[in-house]
Amino acid sequence: NIAEDAIFEGSETLNVTLSSASNATIADTLGVGTITDNDAAPTLAVSNPTIGEAGGFAVFTLSLSNPSSTATTVNLALTNGSATAADYGPALEVSSDGGATWTSATSATFAAGATSLLVRTPVVNDTLDEIDETFSLTATRTAGSTANASASGTATITDNDATPSLSIDNVSVNES
Repeated sequence: NIAEDAIFEGSETLNVTLSSASNATIADTLGVGTITDNDAAPTLAVSNPTIGEAGGFAVFTLSLSNPSSTATTVNLALTNGSATAADYGPALEVSSDGGATWTSATSATFAAGATSLLVRTPVVNDTLDEIDETFSLTATRTAGSTANASASGTATITDNDATPSLSIDNVSVNES
């Protein structure tokens, strides 16, 4: 029986070898069977996190829409939006265990069968009153198979600084 699964694995082959026939002659000793995979290559996606300026890290979730039977590796790159290098990064860390441990990296690998990884970068808690700012993480496939070559997610840093206030004192001056 052929088992149905949701794992992208490409076509698989099996060989059947005939030998030691009784009362017959073997004309062809090798038969090859092919199981054609009916599962699409996974689609790569990157989440769009929102983080408070004092939150420490912007954490992106990288995901595959379905598992693959082989490892899939992506390069990671940060890009300014309205936020600049003064607001986030530059370091990237990757976790394959739900955030229990983090490793400095510029690439990330989904192990065979895995569908989720976390990537984080620090966010700077400054004292400037500013609008919410954004920056992006792009993951570009370098090994394995995905339906798309790359995916991007946009992080939003929400400002936590008070709007500055302005005041003036009343002054009286004699005319002389």
